[in-house]
Amino acid sequence: MRRSRGSGRRVQCWSRISLRFIRATPACCTIRPETADTSKKQTRLVKQPMARDPYPDQKPLRELYCNLMEELKRRRNIVADVLAKKINLPQGIAVELSYLQLRMICELIALACLAAHGDIPATRSGKMQKAYAPGSILAELEKLHAQFYPVPGKQIRSQEGRPIEVKSVTSGFLTKSDLLDLWAECGDRLHRGSMKNIARPFVVDFGRIGEWDQKILTLLSHHQIQLKNPNHQLWIIMQAESNGRVHATLMEKI
Repeated sequence: MRRSRGSGRRVQCWSRISLRFIRATPACCTIRPETADTSKKQTRLVKQPMARDPYPDQKPLRELYCNLMEELKRRRNIVADVLAKKINLPQGIAVELSYLQLRMICELIALACLAAHGDIPATRSGKMQKAYAPGSILAELEKLHAQFYPVPGKQIRSQEGRPIEVKSVTSGFLTKSDLLDLWAECGDRLHRGSMKNIARPFVVDFGRIGEWDQKILTLLSHHQIQLKNPNHQLWIIMQAESNGRVHATLMEKI
């Protein structure tokens, strides 16, 4: 923690922990170390690389996180194609296909949270390793670490295209409660029903599907995950300019 010159504001500084970026692909990550300005809920960039990784045994799980996000992107692309009418399907089948992808996306976000917090021993228990339902995963993670969920941000770039700050996103994203609501809604839409309600009209609402899709996009495009150690965060960008893939960087507060 330090004070910014001339302002008296207390500024939290974040630096890159490892000179070798943590990612699922060999290309260099475009995210640079950053400084958080808590008074404006934004993050400014600094360049103070650290030469060590305090969690070398967790690197496979960080790579798994990136791979899960890559799968999530592919599933989002299917939803986007349905909404853009690029896939020629009967409306009912198109709705079901979209909700199937949204349900899988809910599971991927929950499993990715579990992977990101592999530094917490309890996440490696037999119970947690067998879990797949977002509700049970999120409930257990909440007990272990209340700040486990991704925090969305928006990159601000200079005229030269260099990232200069990251502003916090405070609305319009998929919250933890939203994720559970979406999971339940997907379950309702992906069952044909019982004899009691089999004759009910089939609701086609692509607008609602689009709203869920936008919330997911807002949450994940550029997000951070606070690790159990308050000085460490994982910073993720979903679409790196260098190769279009997910990149993640381990950050340390200084």
